[in-house]
Amino acid sequence: MKNSSRNLKVCTIYMTLLTLVSFGVSAQEFDEFGGFCAISREATGYFSLGQANGRHFLFTPDGHAFLALGINHFHTTQRTDYNRIIEEVKSWGFNSGCYQGPKWMWERIPYSKGINLLEIRSYASEDVFRYEDVFDPSYLEILETKIRNIVEPMVENQLLIGYFLTDMPVWSRSKYGKSWIKYYKSLPEYAPGGQVFQGWKQKYPEANEQEFLALVARQLYSTGTAFIRKYDPNHLIFSDRYSEYDISELVVREVLPFVDAIATQPSNEFHPKYFDYLYSTFQKPIFIADHVSSFETDEYPVTMGQVAKDEESYLKRYNDYIDKIFTLPFIIGFNKCQFENEERPGLLKQGLTKINGEPYDYVSRLNDVHTKSLLRAYTAQ
Repeated sequence: MKNSSRNLKVCTIYMTLLTLVSFGVSAQEFDEFGGFCAISREATGYFSLGQANGRHFLFTPDGHAFLALGINHFHTTQRTDYNRIIEEVKSWGFNSGCYQGPKWMWERIPYSKGINLLEIRSYASEDVFRYEDVFDPSYLEILETKIRNIVEPMVENQLLIGYFLTDMPVWSRSKYGKSWIKYYKSLPEYAPGGQVFQGWKQKYPEANEQEFLALVARQLYSTGTAFIRKYDPNHLIFSDRYSEYDISELVVREVLPFVDAIATQPSNEFHPKYFDYLYSTFQKPIFIADHVSSFETDEYPVTMGQVAKDEESYLKRYNDYIDKIFTLPFIIGFNKCQFENEERPGLLKQGLTKINGEPYDYVSRLNDVHTKSLLRAYTAQ
């Protein structure tokens, strides 16, 4: 919540940016949220969106330009010295936390929060994955309660950047032999969704049934975001965290009126055409909600999102990716996966630190990578 002891009008040197002198902008300062004070607009008291110098930015509650650079999945850590964790994160050049937004993060660093409107995540197990009748008032009542419980505790929190919707959702393809169209065709005619589907079929008998997804998406996005804004009118809302390899233009067009930016989980390789497509097609700034990349180690020859054989070559690849991402004028944020190693059957989901809390050697050099990339973006004319 708001902290009245904060002096919101005074800019101070933000502790993550330790290489300003080497970059030649030692006179520039950053506000307490990490915002770049040389680019400013009217303060709103919460994170907002805007444009300056030909690019999109988040703006801090103080009204200063901010490009989010965060780490995801702190929920797996067993460490409890949260102040120490935040000190480490900032010393590595990160200025924000994750989309899980654990409670201990709420008063320590800018963060975001995920709200899965449905259990249609692509990685959900078969017993968890399920479609819902989004036209059914009883389901919408459950959804409203779920959203209210998530957002009400954070309605006045100035460190909350905003909310992401469903993580890597399945829309246009089948999963476990199920699909949205099969689901709605299976509903009885007296069910709310059954009535909507049959009415649509009668009106458009020759239409491709996949086009019915537009009605489903419109209903879900309009009601879900209305519930968020009902209980929290202060914060930004980002779209579903669409996978680069599973994104439906038909569906995304339905979310546009209800969100402030498009969220995505891109591949580990940099594909500029994908980002250009997103922005040119949907005309919304883009937040990279989660990005997986890793390197092989002696202990773990198989790692999720592997792009390199060792730390040194990985650092070069990562540096190149961050540089390229933040040269794109419509990118407003990037979340790296993840904070701490997570062992899974047959592979490692690699973090910045090992399970014992020890960071990999290259991590100490990330501050320079991050600072230079962000400053180039802030100072580009």
